[in-house]
This record gives sequence, C-alpha cells and structure tokens, in this order.
Amino acid sequence: MKNYIIENLKNGNKIILVFNKEFRRVAIGLVDELPSDENSLVIKTNEFDAIVNLSTVKYAFIKN
Repeated sequence: MKNYIIENLKNGNKIILVFNKEFRRVAIGLVDELPSDENSLVIKTNEFDAIVNLSTVKYAFIKN
C-alpha cells in the first residue's frame, strides 16, 4: 500500500485514505516517505501535514 500511495502522490493524484466508516483523510501531497519505517508516511492535507500509520488504513484509492 505504501508504494501505491507514494507513486500516485508523486504523479499528482489525490489519495483518499480510509481508516474506518467515519474517518477518512485526503492526501494531496507527499512530505516524507520515511524509508526507515515501512508502515508510516508523512502526507500533506489541505489543512496540515500528518504522519500516517499505514497499519491503521483499511484501504486507499485515487480521488476523482
């Protein structure tokens, strides 16, 4: 999942990260890939930068 998110953000796509039924976050950019941690990324949202623990993400898809 990490590579999918990284590649799509680098290609200019927005990614919706779904954590559960009530909580989603839209990633508009990549701040840091955190190569030393296979389960984390730092993403840019409209409001702030966020560290995302990918083990808590149920699924991710490209926002149309």
